[in-house]
Amino acid sequence: MSKSAAWDKAVADAKKVLGNSARIPDKKIDGVFKADEEAMKAWDGLGTLREGMKKKILEVENLDSKVRNTLKQVADEDVYKRQSYSPP
Repeated sequence: MSKSAAWDKAVADAKKVLGNSARIPDKKIDGVFKADEEAMKAWDGLGTLREGMKKKILEVENLDSKVRNTLKQVADEDVYKRQSYSPP
């Protein structure tokens, strides 16, 4: 149910209780609904940003592991070369 439909239903319910000649104030809550929609969009955007940051952090962590593993491999090769080296 849209917010406008919710308002219309509330007015109809109030008129059932108060009678059709009841004076219902004008709908002044539109500004609140608009601000709420804007806030929800901002929160959704923040969630999207957070997910993107999680992916980027994981990518950086994986690249960091790759660098560490490559450095370890190079160091292990150097140790092997030193151990198998015999001077002439």
